Amino acid sequence: MTETLLELLSININLSDSLTNLTPLCAASKVGDRKLVEMLLRRNTVIDKLDTADEQAPIHVAAREGHDDVVACLLAQGASVNRVDGRGRTALMLSAASGHAGLVELLVHHGAGLEDADKEAITPLTHSIIHGHCEITQCLLNRGANVNAVDCSGRSPLDVAVYQGNSDMVDILLENGANMEKLDIKGARPLDRVIGYGNAAVVTIFLKKGAKLGPATWIMAAGKPEIQLILLNKLLEDGNTLYRQSLYGEAAHRYRYALKRLPKEEADCCKTFSQLNLHLLLNLSRSERKLGQFHEAAQVASQAISFQPKNAEAIMARGKANQAAGKFKDALFDFYNALRVIPDSREIKKAIMKLKEEVGCENQLVTFPISLSSTESMIYKTSENSEEGTKCNRTKS
Repeated sequence: MTETLLELLSININLSDSLTNLTPLCAASKVGDRKLVEMLLRRNTVIDKLDTADEQAPIHVAAREGHDDVVACLLAQGASVNRVDGRGRTALMLSAASGHAGLVELLVHHGAGLEDADKEAITPLTHSIIHGHCEITQCLLNRGANVNAVDCSGRSPLDVAVYQGNSDMVDILLENGANMEKLDIKGARPLDRVIGYGNAAVVTIFLKKGAKLGPATWIMAAGKPEIQLILLNKLLEDGNTLYRQSLYGEAAHRYRYALKRLPKEEADCCKTFSQLNLHLLLNLSRSERKLGQFHEAAQVASQAISFQPKNAEAIMARGKANQAAGKFKDALFDFYNALRVIPDSREIKKAIMKLKEEVGCENQLVTFPISLSSTESMIYKTSENSEEGTKCNRTKS
C-alpha cells in the first residue's frame, strides 16, 4: 500500500499530516518499522525533517520509543546524532529519559554529546536521574559525563537525586565524585537538605562518603530523633576509629562534640539516647586517660556512673583513672565496687591484684560497709595469715 501511494504524483512524503502531526518518516520511526523507514529513505525523504507535533525529527521519535534498529538505520543514512527538537533535546537525552540503555550506548558510540543541554540546561545525565534510571546514569558517568553540571536553576545532578530521595542514585553520584559540599542559592549543603527532607537512608549514605557536619546540620535535624541518632552514632564511630589509631586528642574532640549535640528530651528514643550518652562518656574517659588527663578522665567516668550507678564498666573506668593518677585508695574502692556488681569478673579481680602489687600490699584485704557512698567508708584490715602488726608501707607506693 505504501509503495502504491508513493507512486502518486500528488504525494508529499515530507508533509506532516493534520491528524497526528507526524511526517511519514516520523510515523514509521514511531512504530519501529525499519522496512518502511528504509523505503522512505530510498525515496529521498528529508531525514532530519521535524514534525509539527513536538518539533521532533525521526531520530528523536525512534529514540524516545526505544527502537534501536531504526535509530541505527537513521544514523547509517546520515541522520544527525546531535539534532535538537523544539525543546532543545537530543536523541541521547530522550533515550536516557526513557530508560533505553542499549540506545544510550549506541548514540554515545556515534558521538552524541554528553554535555549537550536542552533549553533548561539539563544534560542527558540529569535527564536519566530525573526519571530514576540508575543503569543509564552509571553508563553516562563511565563515558565521562560531568557529574557536577548544573541546569539553569543551579541544580546539580546530586541536587535532583537528593530531592527525589533516591538513595541508589545518590550513592552512584557520590561514588563518582559529586560535590557534596556545594551550596544552593539559600546557602544549604546537600546533606542539610537531605536531613530537612527526613530521608534517613540518604543521610547514612552521605555520612559514609565523608560528609561534614555543621551548625546547619543540627538545626535541620532538630525534632528528628532518627536522624539525630544517625549523626551521633557517626561521631561515635569516627571517635572510635581515631582512638584505635592512637589519635586520642582527636577522638576526645569527637566524643565531646557528640555529647554537646545530644538532645535534651526525646521521649520516643530516651533509652537509646541514654545508652549512647553512656558510650560517649566512657570512651571520652578512656581518651582523657590516654592523654594523661587523669582528673578529667575520673570526672567523666563519674558522670557515666551518675547515669548508671551499677554499671561496672563506668566504675572501672573511674578506678583506672584514679589508679593512673596515683590515687590508689580511690582506685581500689572503685575496683571492689565494680566487683560487687559483677562478682565473677576475672578482669576486675585481675585489676585488683595488679593494683595491690603496684602498691606493695599483696596481703591487704578491703571490706565495705553497706553504704558505698565515699572512699572514707572503707575499712582496711590486714590478712589473718599475716603477722600481727604488719602494716602496708604506703610511703613506698
